[in-house]
Amino acid sequence: MTQRSNRTDTRTPSSSPTFYLALVALVAIGAAQPSAQRRGAPPEPLPVGQTNQPFPQPIESTQGVINVTLREFASLPDIDGVPARMMKIVDEPVSRRLFVSDMFGLLYTVSADGRTVMPYLDIRDPKWGTPVQSQGRERGFQNFALHPQFGQTGTPGFGRFYTYTDSSNQTPPADFASAIETSTH
Repeated sequence: MTQRSNRTDTRTPSSSPTFYLALVALVAIGAAQPSAQRRGAPPEPLPVGQTNQPFPQPIESTQGVINVTLREFASLPDIDGVPARMMKIVDEPVSRRLFVSDMFGLLYTVSADGRTVMPYLDIRDPKWGTPVQSQGRERGFQNFALHPQFGQTGTPGFGRFYTYTDSSNQTPPADFASAIETSTH
């Protein structure tokens, strides 16, 4: 037979067995730490061969210095009064030209000596039907790749290149669908 009691537990937290157990654990942890460390004294020295200071001696200001000479190689022209925003440079070895893209939609060729900069293609030209959306960051004529046979006359890849461009042209419809209806890309 089970007896029930309506008696309320009148023990205070400090008289409970759990409290005493927690208090004993805290005292034991405190006793395990050296008294100097508890007072904020410097830590014990590290074993031989270990250090907290990777550069114990000051580094000389002239040690290992590399001198770099800078000179302008080539300069892209401003576009509608705004400085060009160069995105990528590709070396085309057959023609010995550099191809340089600008975020606003132009692709330039630059001679190997940097003296001649010429427009190669203007993606903004209405005949391409690709109005370049270059307002804001990470937009516009972002990237391009020359076909591996770009400079090899008579090959299927001769003169071919591929672009990645943000455009405001909404036609034809995209051949992919975003899961988010408000997505702009």
